[in-house]
Amino acid sequence: MKTLPRALGIVLVALAGTAELAAQGSGAARALVGSIAHTWKPIRDGGPEIVAIDVRTEVTELPASAGDGFSLKVPIVYANVTGIAERTLNLSVRDAAGEVPLTVEDDPPAPGGFPYYRHLRASRRVTFPLAYTYRSLSQTGQFRGPPFGLFSAAGGISGAGSGFLVLPEGDLVVTTRVHWDLSGLAAGATALTSFGDGDFTLRGEPSAPTQGWIMAGVLGGYSSPNGGAFSAAWTGTPAWDPAAEMRWASEMFTWLGKSYGYLNPLPRYRVFIRTGGTRGVGTALDNSFMMSAPPRDAGAPAQGEAPRETITHEMGPGRHGRECLVREGRAGRRRPPEALRRCQSERAAGTGLDAALALGLQRHGRRGAVPRSARVNREVRRVSRVPAATRHPFGAKHCPPRPRRVFFEDSRVAQG
Repeated sequence: MKTLPRALGIVLVALAGTAELAAQGSGAARALVGSIAHTWKPIRDGGPEIVAIDVRTEVTELPASAGDGFSLKVPIVYANVTGIAERTLNLSVRDAAGEVPLTVEDDPPAPGGFPYYRHLRASRRVTFPLAYTYRSLSQTGQFRGPPFGLFSAAGGISGAGSGFLVLPEGDLVVTTRVHWDLSGLAAGATALTSFGDGDFTLRGEPSAPTQGWIMAGVLGGYSSPNGGAFSAAWTGTPAWDPAAEMRWASEMFTWLGKSYGYLNPLPRYRVFIRTGGTRGVGTALDNSFMMSAPPRDAGAPAQGEAPRETITHEMGPGRHGRECLVREGRAGRRRPPEALRRCQSERAAGTGLDAALALGLQRHGRRGAVPRSARVNREVRRVSRVPAATRHPFGAKHCPPRPRRVFFEDSRVAQG
C-alpha cells in the first residue's frame, strides 16, 4: 500500500465552500442510505502541545453495491493550505475480509486556485461494516493562508474538517456522527465545532463535516447573556481582551439581526479565535468563522482591540444573502422587505456585508441598513461623505459604491 505524501497549490475559499455546500444541498432530498461514525482523538504524545488528531471512521449500512469501486479522498491542497495529504499518516482500511489494499491517484494541480485531491481506491470489492484509521498531523509554526489546516498552540488545536479529514467519495446521503475522545488532553479540556458543543450528528453527504470549524483543548469562552445566539471560544491568550471584544461582537451581532430582516430570528453563531499561527485572518463557514490573533506576552496587560471590521464583515448577511438580494433587486422587485422575505431561506454567514458601513451605522445608532435603503443613503452621505453615485438594486437613487476602505471614529471619517 502506498503511503500518503505530498501537497501543493492554492484554492479559492469561497468557491471551495460553495461547491461543497451545493453538493450537500443536492443530496438533502434523497433517501438516507447509510451511516458514518467518526471518533476524533487529539494526541499530545507526552508533550504540552497537541501534535495530531487520531481518527477512526466506521462506515455501516451502505448498500452492497457501494462496495464496488469504494474510494476515499483527502485534499492535497485546500484553501491555500498545502501538505494536508502529506500530513495524513498510517491510513489503514479493513472490512470483514481483512486489510483492504489501496491504490493512490492524485488529481492534477488545479489552475486558478481550485482544490484538488488524493484518491485512495480499494483494489477489491469491500463489504460493510468497514473501518479505517489514520493520524493527521498538526502544525505549530507561523504559516500563511486561511485557518483551515490543523494548528496547535497553548495546549489547544483548531482548524476545519476540510483541513484533515479522509472521507468516502460519492453522493450518498448518510447520517454522520462525530465523537470526541479527549482522554489524552489536560483536565478541563472541551471540544467545540460550528455544529455545536462536543459530539454532534449531521445528515447529508459524507463531506458534511468539512464545512465546520473545530477547536479542542482547555479553551476560553464567551456566551451572550440570557441564552443568546452568539458564542465564542479561543485557545491561548490573545493580545487584546477576548472577553471584552467578544461582548462587543455579541452586541454587533444583535444589531445586525435587528437591522437585516432575514437575520431575524438570529441563527446560532460562533466565533473561533486561534492565538498564533496566521495573524489577522478571518474566514467564515456556515454560522461561524475562525480568526487568528497575536498572542499576549507573559505578564503583559491586554492591549488594543480585535479587528472589529473583520468581525462585522464575517458576521454579516453573507454570500448567499447578498446574491439573493441583488437577484431580487434586478428582478424588478422594488420593495426591499419583499426581497428580504424571499431571501430568508438563503441566510448564510460569511462575506458580503459592507462592514465599515455597518460599523458606522451601529456606532451612530442607526438601523434598517437594507430594509430602509433611503435611510442608509442619508447615513452614508452624512458619516462617510462619499458622493452619491450609483443606483441601488432596490430603486434607491443614490446608493454610493462600496467604499474601498472607511474607518468610523466619532463623527470624523478617513478614507483611503
